[in-house]
Amino acid sequence: EEDLIIGEEDDMPSFRYRPDGRTRTNCSRCQKNLSLQTSVKGLYVFCVLLIIAVMVLASLVFKKVNSIAEDISSAQTYYEKTIVSVQENLQEL
Repeated sequence: EEDLIIGEEDDMPSFRYRPDGRTRTNCSRCQKNLSLQTSVKGLYVFCVLLIIAVMVLASLVFKKVNSIAEDISSAQTYYEKTIVSVQENLQEL
């Protein structure tokens, strides 16, 4: 009977009172659940930050590619004008 009482006491969580009046449990299962919940919330925050970082990097890449495309287009226009000018000069000769 004494072993039964001791065994029951080990399974029962012990409660402590915080200064603000709320109870705090030292149950290992509760602490593991709280730790797991905290870890999952941390993963959610990490995923959100990762998604935001990917979006920012994607927009920077898009702007850079757009800038390069504009540079290529302006260079193409310049060289086309130069080629036309050279062709006209050759025809005059």
